[in-house]
Amino acid sequence: MANVTKMKLDEEKVKIGVATQKYELNFGTVPRGVTVRKVIKLRNNEPRPAKIKFKACGSIKPFITFQENDVVLNPSEYREFEVSFNAGRVGNFTGAVDVIIKVPRYDFLIPIMGLM
Repeated sequence: MANVTKMKLDEEKVKIGVATQKYELNFGTVPRGVTVRKVIKLRNNEPRPAKIKFKACGSIKPFITFQENDVVLNPSEYREFEVSFNAGRVGNFTGAVDVIIKVPRYDFLIPIMGLM
């Protein structure tokens, strides 16, 4: 979720809203033209590699970019993935970021899934 506002240069203060929810990607209130970044932290606790893919949907989708996408996370590997919101136009934007995780059930599927 993000609320993009028009920045008025004649005002002494610029109002922004900081969103600090730990389990929600809420970008808060953002002046138009500003990019806000959040981080998704993932660890693979499975014994096999996992394929990670991020997908944005909803009215926020055109403004969301992922620093990395469609990556492999090896067993016990921890990574931080940056998600950016570019406040390109004024409005209230909602949606979701899906984190799609695919882990093969059997070892012989690892090369078939492109996890090597």
